[in-house]
Amino acid sequence: MVKSRTLGTSIAAAMALAYGGVAYAIPSPGALADAYLRVDGFTLLAGDHAAGRSGVALDVYDPITNPSGTITLNPVNTVATVSASLNGVDTPLNTVTVGLGAPLSISSSLGSGYVAYSLLTGDPSSTWAGAATSSSGNALSTSSPVDVPVHSQVSIDTFATNGGANGHQNLLSTFSFTLAAGQLFELAFDADGFLRTALGQDNVVANASYSWHAFVDRINGPGVADTRVLTWNPDGESGSGYASSLCRSTTLDPGGAGKKDCNEYADAFLINNGVGTNGTVSESLLDETKGAFEMELFLASGKYTFTIQHSTSADAAVGVPEPTTLALLGLGLLGMGASRRRKA
Repeated sequence: MVKSRTLGTSIAAAMALAYGGVAYAIPSPGALADAYLRVDGFTLLAGDHAAGRSGVALDVYDPITNPSGTITLNPVNTVATVSASLNGVDTPLNTVTVGLGAPLSISSSLGSGYVAYSLLTGDPSSTWAGAATSSSGNALSTSSPVDVPVHSQVSIDTFATNGGANGHQNLLSTFSFTLAAGQLFELAFDADGFLRTALGQDNVVANASYSWHAFVDRINGPGVADTRVLTWNPDGESGSGYASSLCRSTTLDPGGAGKKDCNEYADAFLINNGVGTNGTVSESLLDETKGAFEMELFLASGKYTFTIQHSTSADAAVGVPEPTTLALLGLGLLGMGASRRRKA
């Protein structure tokens, strides 16, 4: 077994895996998967029918400070969940629920070595699985926007038998609101994504993915199904990463005559993405440059629900080679030794 692993390590070392201009060799039977997506500077403000942040707060009703406000917000419900699994052992599902602007920070891990939001740019040094989510800031504020890093990571240095690891996290934020008058909304944020999977031997799999979605639904009342008025799935091309039933040629907003009811002004990269490696020694890497995202949507008076879902997932598994494969490998080693003796 020791000799077989040494040979496997040599093969892996010969197939150096490049990252950021530096060569890495993933030791056999190592495997890793890393998924990271940070959304920061997220704001939900009043739109201005133009690219770039408007910097104008929404006219939110408050019985004391703004009794004439045209937007009535119901409580915001944000639910974050994380989980980890290592070689058949699962952590309990860790869940935190908070309201608007309330900070949260949760993580879940097994094994030794997981550091939340620290990327695996080198080799696996031990075996672990972990996931983490945190959030700070207030999306309705022009001075303290939301910062949300999310992360899932697994590292497999060695398993004596078949083994696997996975880490998953999901952040779901939902709130409803009532508009006394039509309102143009602006959703804007910056994002930075990183995905990496790497294998040190054959008979191994690894996958990593992240996703971010936003939805707006019109509440039609008892007995009538809600109407989906916006689906925003940024795809890396401005003007094509959304679908809306409200996108007409001119707006209902008297102050914006001739403007579209919805428009995607910035869409830096495909934010629902994944990488994977399967079966052979290799590496798959996606290191996105930080970029901007911006969407504006006009909503007529009525009741609506706004939802954001933000997730990452990472998993890897190591299998022991079949007996036939080991036998063939042994014959190959004997043949190499006989060849050396003849040459001597």
